[in-house]
Amino acid sequence: GAGVQLSLQCLPAADPSSCTLLIERDDALPRAPAAQSLTSRQLEILGWIAAGKTDDCIAQLLGVSRRTVGKHLQNMYRRLGVENRTGAVMRALGR
Repeated sequence: GAGVQLSLQCLPAADPSSCTLLIERDDALPRAPAAQSLTSRQLEILGWIAAGKTDDCIAQLLGVSRRTVGKHLQNMYRRLGVENRTGAVMRALGR
Protein backbone atom coordinates (compact mmCIF):
# COMPACT_ATOMS: atom_id res chain seq x y z
CA GLY A 1 0.00 0.00 0.00
CA ALA A 2 0.90 3.62 -0.18
CA GLY A 3 2.94 5.28 2.50
CA VAL A 4 1.67 8.09 4.63
CA GLN A 5 3.42 11.40 4.97
CA LEU A 6 2.51 13.54 7.97
CA SER A 7 3.44 17.18 8.19
CA LEU A 8 2.41 19.98 10.47
CA GLN A 9 2.21 23.53 9.17
CA CYS A 10 1.94 26.49 11.53
CA LEU A 11 1.96 30.19 10.93
CA PRO A 12 5.07 31.89 12.36
CA ALA A 13 4.56 32.89 16.00
CA ALA A 14 1.02 31.53 15.83
CA ASP A 15 -0.77 29.76 18.61
CA PRO A 16 -0.95 25.95 18.31
CA SER A 17 -4.63 25.99 17.37
CA SER A 18 -3.75 27.68 14.08
CA CYS A 19 -1.71 24.68 12.96
CA THR A 20 -2.86 22.50 10.12
CA LEU A 21 -2.05 18.82 9.88
CA LEU A 22 -1.49 17.52 6.38
CA ILE A 23 -1.86 13.81 5.82
CA GLU A 24 -0.88 12.68 2.37
CA ARG A 25 -0.81 9.21 0.94
CA ASP A 26 2.26 8.79 -1.20
CA ASP A 27 2.83 5.69 -3.32
CA ALA A 28 6.57 6.45 -3.30
CA LEU A 29 6.76 6.05 0.49
CA PRO A 30 6.81 2.60 2.04
CA ARG A 31 3.95 2.11 4.44
CA ALA A 32 4.50 0.09 7.57
CA PRO A 33 2.24 -2.98 7.50
CA ALA A 34 0.81 -2.09 10.92
CA ALA A 35 -0.28 1.38 9.72
CA GLN A 36 -2.28 -0.11 6.85
CA SER A 37 -5.01 -1.12 9.29
CA LEU A 38 -5.60 2.43 10.58
CA THR A 39 -8.58 4.52 9.54
CA SER A 40 -8.10 8.01 8.12
CA ARG A 41 -9.28 9.48 11.46
CA GLN A 42 -6.80 7.34 13.37
CA LEU A 43 -4.03 8.48 11.03
CA GLU A 44 -5.07 12.08 11.66
CA ILE A 45 -4.96 11.56 15.43
CA LEU A 46 -1.62 9.78 15.06
CA GLY A 47 -0.26 12.85 13.29
CA TRP A 48 -1.37 15.12 16.11
CA ILE A 49 0.18 12.71 18.64
CA ALA A 50 3.45 12.84 16.71
CA ALA A 51 3.22 16.65 16.86
CA GLY A 52 3.01 16.43 20.66
CA LYS A 53 -0.66 17.36 21.09
CA THR A 54 -2.60 16.26 24.17
CA ASP A 55 -5.91 14.40 23.99
CA ASP A 56 -7.74 17.58 25.04
CA CYS A 57 -6.03 19.61 22.33
CA ILE A 58 -6.71 16.95 19.67
CA ALA A 59 -10.37 16.85 20.70
CA GLN A 60 -10.63 20.62 20.35
CA LEU A 61 -8.87 20.61 16.97
CA LEU A 62 -11.16 17.87 15.63
CA GLY A 63 -14.35 19.19 17.20
CA VAL A 64 -15.01 15.97 19.13
CA SER A 65 -15.04 15.01 22.80
CA ARG A 66 -11.94 13.94 24.69
CA ARG A 67 -13.67 10.60 25.22
CA THR A 68 -13.98 10.12 21.44
CA VAL A 69 -10.26 10.78 21.02
CA GLY A 70 -9.56 8.27 23.80
CA LYS A 71 -11.67 5.63 22.07
CA HIS A 72 -9.82 6.21 18.79
CA LEU A 73 -6.53 5.83 20.68
CA GLN A 74 -7.65 2.55 22.30
CA ASN A 75 -8.65 1.13 18.93
CA MET A 76 -5.41 2.36 17.34
CA TYR A 77 -3.27 0.81 20.09
CA ARG A 78 -5.11 -2.50 19.68
CA ARG A 79 -4.67 -2.50 15.89
CA LEU A 80 -0.99 -1.62 16.17
CA GLY A 81 -0.31 -3.98 19.09
CA VAL A 82 1.12 -1.23 21.31
CA GLU A 83 0.34 0.19 24.73
CA ASN A 84 1.07 3.90 24.42
CA ARG A 85 1.40 6.96 22.19
CA THR A 86 5.11 6.58 21.57
CA GLY A 87 4.67 2.96 20.59
CA ALA A 88 1.88 3.88 18.19
CA VAL A 89 3.99 6.49 16.39
CA MET A 90 7.02 4.20 16.21
CA ARG A 91 5.00 1.21 14.94
CA ALA A 92 3.20 3.30 12.32
CA LEU A 93 6.57 4.52 11.08
CA GLY A 94 7.76 0.93 10.84
CA ARG A 95 10.31 1.18 13.63
